[in-house]
Amino acid sequence: MARVWELGWREKEFGSVDQSIAANAERPYGSKRRVERYGKKYGWIAYHEMVGRLADVGRAPASLGGAERLLPDIDPTFHARPPVAPMSLPLWAPVEPTDDQVWLTSGTMAVPDHLWSPEEIHGVDGGWLLVEGYLDHRHDGRTVFGFFRTLLLKPEDVELARQLASERQYPGNQFFPPLPTVRDVLAAEMPWNPRFELTFDDAPGAFPHPTLRDDWQDDGIGFGQVAVDFSPDSTSEIGLGGGYDVPSFEFAARFGLRQLPGTVGLDGRRASAVFRADKPWRGHLLYLRRDLVESFAGDRRTMQVAWGEREIAADWPSAPSWMRAVHRSYAHIWRHIRNA
Repeated sequence: MARVWELGWREKEFGSVDQSIAANAERPYGSKRRVERYGKKYGWIAYHEMVGRLADVGRAPASLGGAERLLPDIDPTFHARPPVAPMSLPLWAPVEPTDDQVWLTSGTMAVPDHLWSPEEIHGVDGGWLLVEGYLDHRHDGRTVFGFFRTLLLKPEDVELARQLASERQYPGNQFFPPLPTVRDVLAAEMPWNPRFELTFDDAPGAFPHPTLRDDWQDDGIGFGQVAVDFSPDSTSEIGLGGGYDVPSFEFAARFGLRQLPGTVGLDGRRASAVFRADKPWRGHLLYLRRDLVESFAGDRRTMQVAWGEREIAADWPSAPSWMRAVHRSYAHIWRHIRNA
């Protein structure tokens, strides 16, 4: 409390305001955004200062275990959100055909070449690859979403991996393992912060090696990745506004990549590009220069995969029987697989 007093909190100045904030927070019709009392904010400042001093002398509270990093609610590096994707995005949810059943089972989900592998980005030509991403397109009650993944495979595993990915009835539920997630890192600390380097092992606390499996008891097909999911904990409106896929520590270290000021992608000569999608799309895309991906892959083969679902807005408890049958048979699933 002494530090809270030193910081300037006074009952006379803040008492009535704090009471009003607390009372409003308890009302069911109050603002959905939680507003904290001034006293609580001063208390958090004092608490973080105390924990920082204890951590400096090796006496961090046991609950932190020396592993958790206390980060501010607002990233002090003030990174701008990634720019909107400059390439045209596919109109996955068109008005035609008018028959919902036909569209749900056989609507065309095009992934054009200029999305997979544009020749030029940010004025740098020579070829780029869409290595990771997610897109969601909506129009008049129809929604299509799709994931984009890149797998680095041993040559002898390519055909079996393609067969598994093609024949899998439902490729969700982590059939394609999600990217490992980087947390407790500020945007400007990529890729040099030690927390950005992840450990892949079978040991507890480590990330498992990414593997394609037809059955969880199989050894599966191991593959390499070139990206991680950067998910800042901050939900500030002036922050990034969500997570983005970025080049992995290994990829960045291999080519000595560093950030351009104010960007999320890691760049020396432009090497990566992170984009967001604008309405009527939602999502994000990560591109890497083709020559760097090929160099990083070495003897491995690069496979690009896109898969997703077509959906029609409906009150599911009263959805027509044909719609339920389509979902049971996974006829609404779409996918594309190609060698880069």
